[in-house]
Amino acid sequence: MSILTVSGLTKSFASRTIFSDVSFRVENNDKIGVVGVNGCGKTTLFRVLMGLEDFESGSVNKERRILVSYMAQHSDYTSQKTPMEEVLSLFSHFEAMENELNELNKKLELFPDKTWLETQHKLTERYIAEGGMTYKSRCRATLLGLGFLESELTLPLERLSGGQRTRVLLAKILLSGSDLLLLDEPTNHLDIRAIQWLEDFLASYKGAVMVISHDRYFLDKICNKTFEIENETLREYKGNYTKFKEQKALDRLTAQRDYDRKQKEIERIEGIIEQQKRFGQERNFVTIKSKQKQIEHIKATVTEPEKDPDEVSFSFKACSETGQDALIVENVTQRFGERTLFSGVNMLIKAKERAFIVGPNGCGKTTLFRIIMGELTPTEGRCLKGARVVYGYYDQNISGLDMSKTIFDEISDSFPSMTNGQIRSALGTFLFRGDEVFKEISKLTCGACEINALQNKFPYT
Repeated sequence: MSILTVSGLTKSFASRTIFSDVSFRVENNDKIGVVGVNGCGKTTLFRVLMGLEDFESGSVNKERRILVSYMAQHSDYTSQKTPMEEVLSLFSHFEAMENELNELNKKLELFPDKTWLETQHKLTERYIAEGGMTYKSRCRATLLGLGFLESELTLPLERLSGGQRTRVLLAKILLSGSDLLLLDEPTNHLDIRAIQWLEDFLASYKGAVMVISHDRYFLDKICNKTFEIENETLREYKGNYTKFKEQKALDRLTAQRDYDRKQKEIERIEGIIEQQKRFGQERNFVTIKSKQKQIEHIKATVTEPEKDPDEVSFSFKACSETGQDALIVENVTQRFGERTLFSGVNMLIKAKERAFIVGPNGCGKTTLFRIIMGELTPTEGRCLKGARVVYGYYDQNISGLDMSKTIFDEISDSFPSMTNGQIRSALGTFLFRGDEVFKEISKLTCGACEINALQNKFPYT
C-alpha cells in the first residue's frame, strides 16, 4: 500500500531549478536510499515532503493518519533534560496510565469495589498490549545502541556535545513509531558499532524509511530501493546501492550504444544523399527526399546520453620532502580529572604511510588528534613531529572556517602566496566555479566542509 505519492514535483531557487517533474510512490515497508551529488536537492526534497519548503508545481499526497518524522542533518537540538528523560517523554501516555493504575491500587486496598477492579483489569491489559512493560528498556537499549555510555544517560543534554544531542534526537525519531522516517545523514555522528546497530534496527523497522547517505555500505545493508537525483531528475532503481550502480552503468552503456548506432545510421544515410545529389537525376531527388525523411524519423528517436555530473577530484601531495619518520608518539596518557581517557599510547608513522584510528565514540580519537596537533598538552608522554613535516588537520566540526567570509577570501587569507588563478583552479577541483567562489560560507550547505579540506591540501606558507 502506498503511504506517500509524489506527482510532477518541481522546485526552484531563484533562477535555478533544483528538480523538475519528480514522481514516485513510497510503500508502507519501503527502505529507500536517496543519493546524488552535494547540492542536487536531496535535503530540499525532504523539506518539501515535510511541508517546510514550498514548491512550484506538482503534488505531495500522504495517506490519512500516517505519522512522518524527519531528522535534519544539522540540528541545534537541546534541552535541560537528560537523554533518558528526553526519550522517555515520547511515552508520557504510559506514565499517565501508571499513575492511574497506582491510584486504582490505593483505592482497591481500602475498598475492593467491583467497578474499580474491572477498570484496573482493562487498563492493565491495555498497558501491556501497547508495550508498557518494555518501553523503558527499549529507550535505554536504543540510546546504548546509538553509542551512549551508561553514565551519559543521566547527564543534562546541555552538557553533551552536538553530536551526542543529535543522537538523542535520532533515538526519539526511531522510537516514535512513525509510518515514515526521513533521515538525513543519520550515520554522521555514529561509530562503527552504532552504525551496525542502526542498520539492524532500520532493516527490521515495520514502517517505511527514506534515508540520505553517502555511506554506500550502510545503504547496501538496509535499502530495497534507490532514488537518484541527477540533472534535475529523480530516477527510481530497484535494489540497494550496489545494484543501483550496476543498473545505472548498464543503462548508460545501453543508451550510449543506441545513440552511437543511430548516429552511424544517420551518417550512412547522409552519405547516400550526397551520392544521389551528384547523380542529379529526377529519380535521385525522389530518393533524397525519402532518405531525408528517414533521417528525420531517426533523429526524433535519438536522445543523447546524459553526462555524469562533475565530481570532486584531487590528490594529496606533500609540500616538501621529509625524513623517514613523520610522527612519533611516546607513552601518551590523557586524563580529565579522575577519568583516564587513554594511557601508554605509542605510535610511529613513517613517511607515505596511511593509518586510520578506530574506536567507539568517546574513546579519545579526537583528543589524540588534538594532542598531535599541539592544541592539547597530554597528561604524560610526548608527540614528536618529523623533520620538515607540515600538519594538515580536518576536524569534524568545521571549526577552521570563518563563516562570514566568502569561499575565495577564506582560501586567499589562509594562503596569501597563492595567485588568483591558483585559488580558482584549486576551488574548481572542489566544484566551486565562476561566481560561486564569492558565496559566503555561512550560506553554503554542509559541503562547505570541503573548503576546510582544501586548506589542508595547499599548506603554503
